[in-house]
Amino acid sequence: MYNKTAILTLILVSVATVSTTSILVSYKAQAAVTSSSTTTGTATGTKPNAEIKVGGGNATYPFLGYNPQKVQAKTGDTIVWNAVSPIAEPHTVSFVLDNKTMTAPDVPFAASTSLPQLTAVPPGSNGQPTVMPSHQGNGVIIVGANARANLPTIIDKTGSPRMINATTPYHMDGTEKYVNSGILVEKPQEQFFPGSSNSFAITFEKAGTYDYTCIFHPWMTGQVVVK
Repeated sequence: MYNKTAILTLILVSVATVSTTSILVSYKAQAAVTSSSTTTGTATGTKPNAEIKVGGGNATYPFLGYNPQKVQAKTGDTIVWNAVSPIAEPHTVSFVLDNKTMTAPDVPFAASTSLPQLTAVPPGSNGQPTVMPSHQGNGVIIVGANARANLPTIIDKTGSPRMINATTPYHMDGTEKYVNSGILVEKPQEQFFPGSSNSFAITFEKAGTYDYTCIFHPWMTGQVVVK
């Protein structure tokens, strides 16, 4: 329908109750650009004071939750979240401290119609981007993979976003608007999600109650109470 769109390679994420599979090409490119700060692997550094399992169960009955769902900690404690799902089921640990920063794995982007047509990768594969007319003048709307949901990201108190390193604990002072682990999957599944990790750790620097959720499964919730 549209002959001129943005030069992007996009992947649609199919979310089902039992399995969510996402092959993200534009996300892969973003992961490569930020590889110096978002290395795939396990959170290392300070020995954690508590561990929370993310996912679990089996291929027949996956566990879409955090275990334990609620933990208590002291100021300066480090909590680590480890992905334990045996299937390629992506999860995140996402602290949305400002409701305006809530997001999704795929979001709409405005694009000029003066750019070439999108092509599926590999060519000839059964894929097509979601392209819709823009209601704000010329151009189109393209639904694409959201790096701020799929990669480790924070938005600080000033509203400035930046990618962080998932392999070292993030020191959270409670002033952030958004702290996100990026995609967490068990080690064998990382090949399906470029830029993903199998663990994420936070050192809590300020007392308070910190609620978090999974961007892929909003009914998954957890809480850290720091005293």
